[in-house]
Amino acid sequence: IDPIIRAEKPDRIVRNQILRKLEQACRRPKMKACEALGYAYVQGGGLADKNERGAFDMFNKSCKRSKRYNGWACISLGQMHASGIGTSKDIEKGKALFKEQCDLKNQQGCYYLANQLFFQKKYPEALELFKQTCDKKNADSCNFVGYMMFHGKGTRWEPGGAIPFYEKACELGEAVGCSNVAELHFWGIGREVNLEKAYELNKQACDKSGTFGCTYVGRFHHKGLGGITVDLDRAEIEYAKFCKEPLDWRHAQACMWQAELARERGKLSEPEVARMRTRARSLVEARSKEDGYGKYLLGLVYRDGVATVANPKRAGELFGESCEDMSVMGCFTAGEFYLAGAEGLEPDRRKAESYFERACAAGMGRACEGAKEARKPPPVTKAPEVPLKPVDKSPGCACDSAGLPAQGGLWALLVGLGLLFSRRRETRRARARASRR
Repeated sequence: IDPIIRAEKPDRIVRNQILRKLEQACRRPKMKACEALGYAYVQGGGLADKNERGAFDMFNKSCKRSKRYNGWACISLGQMHASGIGTSKDIEKGKALFKEQCDLKNQQGCYYLANQLFFQKKYPEALELFKQTCDKKNADSCNFVGYMMFHGKGTRWEPGGAIPFYEKACELGEAVGCSNVAELHFWGIGREVNLEKAYELNKQACDKSGTFGCTYVGRFHHKGLGGITVDLDRAEIEYAKFCKEPLDWRHAQACMWQAELARERGKLSEPEVARMRTRARSLVEARSKEDGYGKYLLGLVYRDGVATVANPKRAGELFGESCEDMSVMGCFTAGEFYLAGAEGLEPDRRKAESYFERACAAGMGRACEGAKEARKPPPVTKAPEVPLKPVDKSPGCACDSAGLPAQGGLWALLVGLGLLFSRRRETRRARARASRR
């Protein structure tokens, strides 16, 4: 009902009439009317004013009437318990309601139960349920399976194995699934780098969701990647779609790139840019506690000195930690860092090779080439040849500009002295012979 109300925009009198009819139907009781009231109350701004407690009561009434036939009400009630909306937060009560629905073959109940298990870090149990609901064409579940394989959570680390699940999520209409497929094209994981395809899929996800994929659309226009025209105004708009309140660790990358663009453009005051950079760093630090990709982003913060002193050594360490936490991008960047070296970080070809090999095993072709390069012996650096100083050929002096004998004048002097001493020896011998005679 709410989407119709928002589209048609009836006046207050008509909305009150619809609301009264639903309330009457709920009292008969018609449970679907109670559910409709619950959704209207929890969303607010459409048919009714926001009333979280009223929504909780409606869902509770409908769920108690029949758990089998009013499954959506029970799931909504579980969500309110798990998130503390309209009632005190109780995750276990929420999980119990989800499990009841899952046992009744309601796949949405299985999905929400898996979701809670995932955030409690009970990955093997969550993965089993996500796979089950993905088979039933739940797009969110397919995306979760892909994510868990890509990051090695609850299963063997197999980024290439994530591809069919991300693609299925995208085909089923899940925008974040499309943006994840785009990321594989962007980095060349399990396929060749294809920036054109990456841009197309990110744009598709952004147009559909208004958030997912928009960050990378902004990056393409910010840096002119893949032949996309540089458009800094467009980049600013796209970054802002995801870097907006309420903020949490999921918004870290968008806010970091937004702050970078603001600093480059110089349109905002220094304090405003400083606040943006500080906020971005805080979000990245929060993200680094969640997964390996967060540690990779924190490595970029230290590499580039975002609201901190640039520290290449710490950046290299964080890229390595990111790799240990199953981030393909972290492995590849750590390999590049240790191959080339940086200020305070000596090149280490063995380390570089090990990081490249892990990214190569994950399906990144460029990393395989990097591992080959790291295995080559380091180039031999020859000592620079010191050129001889030119001889000062001015008459009357066999000296160079430093006042030392030049090489040509020195040889002439030595030869002349030798001849002189030789003649003197011959003269003395001749005199000696003459005296003996």
